Order: sequence, then structure tokens, then C-alpha cells
Amino acid sequence: MTVLRVLWARLAGRGRTPADLARELAGHAEMLAGDLERQGLSPEAARAEARRRLGNLTLVHEDYREQRRLP
Repeated sequence: MTVLRVLWARLAGRGRTPADLARELAGHAEMLAGDLERQGLSPEAARAEARRRLGNLTLVHEDYREQRRLP
């Protein structure tokens, strides 16, 4: 049943939007930066390290768009 829901969401144009993905990635970056701060990094260094560890967010968005398309 889940496969049918995903297919229908893709066909109907519903599902996670790019803004949803951006918010989710920002949340992950914030959590990772918080973990790094607790390990002793300054807030600025923790945010910079979190961005480095998450990688190129533009590529993440492009990969997500590719995956959302129908084969």
C-alpha cells in the first residue's frame, strides 16, 4: 500500500516540498552543531564543522529532485 501512496503523491505533485527538505536539513545541521558544541567546539566552529560534515546541500537537493521523478 505504501508504494501506491508514494506513486500517487508523485503523480499528484504532493509530498515533501523543497522547503520541507530545507527545514529538515537545517534541523540536522542544528542538532549536529549542538553535539559538536557539547564536545567543546565554539558555536561558530561547531556550525562550520556541521556544514562540512553535511556536505554540499545543493547536491542533496538535486539528488532529492531526481529521486522524486518517476522512472
